[in-house]
Amino acid sequence: LLQKRYKRYIKRIDQVNADDVFETFMNAFAHTLDPHSSYLSPRNSEEYRIQMSLSYFGIGASLQTEDDFVKIAGIIPGGPAAVDGRLKPEDRITGVAQGEDGEVVDVIGWRLDDVVQLIRGPADSVVRLEIIPANSLPGSPKKFIDLIRDQVKLEEQAAKSELITIPREGRE
Repeated sequence: LLQKRYKRYIKRIDQVNADDVFETFMNAFAHTLDPHSSYLSPRNSEEYRIQMSLSYFGIGASLQTEDDFVKIAGIIPGGPAAVDGRLKPEDRITGVAQGEDGEVVDVIGWRLDDVVQLIRGPADSVVRLEIIPANSLPGSPKKFIDLIRDQVKLEEQAAKSELITIPREGRE
């Protein structure tokens, strides 16, 4: 177990790129001047925009990494993946292609944010996923799923309010 953890740690270190180093340096510098200032790399700036607008163009699936695979953690209701119905939680993505006949890029061992960048894209464009279905046996055939990207609304993350009236001694 310890050996596996160290290998995963070394792999994460090997995946650090120049943008990550620059962002860390700029954040350290910004925090020395003002503890409430931060530098956002172009990728993190886009993630921040998505969090503020609560929508993005993609397939509507939450992803996570498990070992070297990118796994579907959940399907966002109302998104293209939910409407299509073929993509399921626990499916593992092994390849991504742009368009119906684009070349499949093997994404095993990739950083999660790099795979997300491949899957997201302009509205009404096709992304083709090569997946290993959940709970399939080793050596099982892979499946291909073509999905048309669309706007995904993250309504469950939106702030909500509710006014609760409590009757007490004849008053509310």
